[in-house]
Amino acid sequence: MSELSTISQLNHENLVKLMGWSFENDKGSFYLIYEYMAEGSLDGHLIQRKKRLDWKKRYTIAGDVARGLTHLHEGQGGRIVLHGDIKPSNILLDSNFNAKLGDFGLALIVDQQAAGPQKASGHTPWYVAPECAKTGKSTKESDIYSFGLVLLEIACGGRKKDLAKWVSELNSEGNILNAADPTLKDDDRHENLEMESLLMVGLHCAHPDPKHRPPMRVAMQALNLDMARDAFISKYPAPTPKEYLLFSPPVAVPHTSMNLSGPPSTSGGGGGSESPMPLLANAAHPTTASLYMSNATQTAPNDGGEN
Repeated sequence: MSELSTISQLNHENLVKLMGWSFENDKGSFYLIYEYMAEGSLDGHLIQRKKRLDWKKRYTIAGDVARGLTHLHEGQGGRIVLHGDIKPSNILLDSNFNAKLGDFGLALIVDQQAAGPQKASGHTPWYVAPECAKTGKSTKESDIYSFGLVLLEIACGGRKKDLAKWVSELNSEGNILNAADPTLKDDDRHENLEMESLLMVGLHCAHPDPKHRPPMRVAMQALNLDMARDAFISKYPAPTPKEYLLFSPPVAVPHTSMNLSGPPSTSGGGGGSESPMPLLANAAHPTTASLYMSNATQTAPNDGGEN
């Protein structure tokens, strides 16, 4: 019911639209029915490699997610929403690869004036902020950390152990563009300024120290090149490799899609079999599920080992 309460109050082009709900009394199961998202999840394309994402699609997806999360964090009617589970499998794509945030099962609606840390549960370990892993509390900053990791995965082409630390090492050497997915090098839409902004914003958002993470409005402006790079960096310092060692607890890697010094690996990237039914179990409420409307069967976005 928490997901229904949350998403029924939301209306934005980059948030999945709730179409209805259903309750099976005999099974005690509650279903949410969302708009049909023809291309499934970002996870399916970025991690499981169902279709190649060219640079234009990746940059557009990053901007869409930034706008959706900014809308949640800036609030409506004096209230804001903490999503609590930003990850590729919760980013859904329509037939034109426009992205929308989905799965609000862990989301919290809080008063804007008292938006301190909120008790949370069920975070995906791979994307959880270091301070959230220690305290079990959700904040805007913990959402921003997860968003930063997603941006880095979009830019680098997959998931890997210590991804943010690796990008920070390249950045400290002045070689941040070396982190870019090598499969994009022949893409004529790959603009260095856009790629650099994607990597820089992702790295700064994934800062292990929450007080150095930019708010979503600023992150979105920097990502869209509406804010000068030097102005962004001067206000929000980039993390150093050492800071990741100081702040970040060890996190188990669900599966490694990239080598530390090279392109994403294609082996073992499936991360799980496809479900024949358009059903997503809600992590916070095992008896709750989310259905995606369609005139034909739709494969559910697969977590790819993120649970």
